[in-house]
Amino acid sequence: MAVENQFRLLVERADKFGKSIGVGKELFLGLLEERSDWAFIIQIDALNETAIRETMALLLRVNGVADDGGDKMARFVNALSYQGKSSIIRLLEAAGAPKDVVEYVEAVRKVRNHYAHDIRNLNKSLMEIIEGHNEKSKLFKSLCYIANYDEVDLMATMRQEVGFLRFNILSQCMVFLLALHQTLGTRGRKRKKKEEA
Repeated sequence: MAVENQFRLLVERADKFGKSIGVGKELFLGLLEERSDWAFIIQIDALNETAIRETMALLLRVNGVADDGGDKMARFVNALSYQGKSSIIRLLEAAGAPKDVVEYVEAVRKVRNHYAHDIRNLNKSLMEIIEGHNEKSKLFKSLCYIANYDEVDLMATMRQEVGFLRFNILSQCMVFLLALHQTLGTRGRKRKKKEEA
């Protein structure tokens, strides 16, 4: 399948899930044309966080933890910190999300934090942020989700083809949204169907 076709398919499917959290495919397409890497990664991180919180709240409601229509559960999930020992990311892990999915979410947050907590990074590229990180290899692999590659060669390519890194991160984001929708969401829907039967 050609890269363009694969991307179009991912956008269509991500759009299906995006609607449940109030975003459409215009957001995904707009992210590719975002002018700054700073704005790009802030939005990817916000999209990840919103999707995790919505999915976790829905999963807990459907699985019978909340009986109030979900308001209390949504408030509980939204009050959890994003990272740390008792966080939404640890809840995602506990719900059975694959390790590489959790590593992707954490990698995006690490890059986002470099931008958000130091204004001097505002005009730095994603590659500059990644290459300046003390865990650059792990970060790079988690963001791009490429199983086997020559790191030096791929990083050189990413420096020359600026859009390629963004494309990889955005594709990984859409795969992440699909995974949340299909695995965690499906688990919740199966439970609901059993209760209705």
